[in-house]
Amino acid sequence: DYGRTLKSLKDDESFTFNVKVTRCRGCEIPSTVELNVKNSTLKDFNSGKISKEAAIAKISVKKGPGQ
Repeated sequence: DYGRTLKSLKDDESFTFNVKVTRCRGCEIPSTVELNVKNSTLKDFNSGKISKEAAIAKISVKKGPGQ
């Protein structure tokens, strides 16, 4: 569903996933997680210029407050 959206992004633009985590009392996990990756990173990984590990290292992760 998102293929066209990703293809239309410029290299300096980013793709962001906002995830709301199911409530889990006492699990000490965040209530939300935001993942952000530049399109240039996705393109470099897809073309084989960088490894999966290098691409993952470039993903910005922001955790929300704990549950």
